[in-house]
Amino acid sequence: MQSKQTQQLVERIFRFNKLMHTHMAQMSDCSPGELKMLTAITCAIDEQKEQGSELPGISASKISKILMHSKPATSKMLNTLEAKGDIERIYSKLDRRTVFITVTEKGRERADQFREETDAYTNKILERLGVEKTNQMFECMDALYEIVKEIHEEDSTKNKQ
Repeated sequence: MQSKQTQQLVERIFRFNKLMHTHMAQMSDCSPGELKMLTAITCAIDEQKEQGSELPGISASKISKILMHSKPATSKMLNTLEAKGDIERIYSKLDRRTVFITVTEKGRERADQFREETDAYTNKILERLGVEKTNQMFECMDALYEIVKEIHEEDSTKNKQ
């Protein structure tokens, strides 16, 4: 049987997640997952360019790692984004098996708009929450993240044995 606190934590996480996904869905004709992937691809490509990389895009496996998605799930979502005209696949001239994902102008505009709307929405939340409660929330979230990460690593170690 779940303790009251366990139930409250799970319920709050689900409630918050649902509210955020609902808001994200209202921003675009893309799903929240597609928006996250498009934004991740855009950020990763920008980061590569800042580091001086001349690669034409990012690999699907790197996208999988960034988002912690399986390769089949990543591939499926990339297919959807490609069909919507948000990304393109570029095949290497040296090795046709090597494929780079790049963002189209339409995809870049969608990702930038999503980021702007998300920043504005988040700023409204933080404004209403206030500095003190925001800092407390950050501390709690950081602590929760570290605990979940530790438990995940412990469980992964047990499963490998």
